[in-house]
Amino acid sequence: MSLLNELPLLDLNAAGRLFPGQHGAKYRTRTTVLRWITDGCRSVSGQIVRLEGVRVGRSWYTTRQAVERFTLALSEQPQPAQQQRKKRLKKLAEVHAQLDALGL
Repeated sequence: MSLLNELPLLDLNAAGRLFPGQHGAKYRTRTTVLRWITDGCRSVSGQIVRLEGVRVGRSWYTTRQAVERFTLALSEQPQPAQQQRKKRLKKLAEVHAQLDALGL
């Protein structure tokens, strides 16, 4: 999905004002928002989540909808242990199958 279809676009200063600040600041700075776009932020489940952004010329933009998706993704709870165990076992079976195919 293209952010250009989700109007209006917000510059990074406007996007930063959607978040509460830290250490006495009133809101997040444009630098913080840019870091969320380029580097991402680790969610509670351990995944790296990036804020969707689009660069137009020298400026970066995002949308309210992208900010909402970003905050929801950051707050997703880790998967239950049973599901994680099933994924690990499936991956382990795939690795064993690959090793068997190689004759190891």
